[in-house]
Amino acid sequence: THALTGQVHNLDGSLWWISVVYAPQGDDQKLEFLQELRFRRAACPGPWMLLGDFNMILRASEKNNTNINRRTMNYFRAFVDDLELK
Repeated sequence: THALTGQVHNLDGSLWWISVVYAPQGDDQKLEFLQELRFRRAACPGPWMLLGDFNMILRASEKNNTNINRRTMNYFRAFVDDLELK
């Protein structure tokens, strides 16, 4: 519900996937959203580019105030690590 995915066909015949996201604002919805992306990744074999606004942070230093949901931040960090995202 918060991502658009398509397959790209290069002129050389290679194929890869791209997903563009705009994550929800609510913390519980964010966790569901990341789970959706895990399923999406499983359905897109091969190279995959994932980009957009996740509305989440990997580190507390990325936040400009002290209102930090560490549970969501840690879940997002695990998501990035598990899917080997750069």
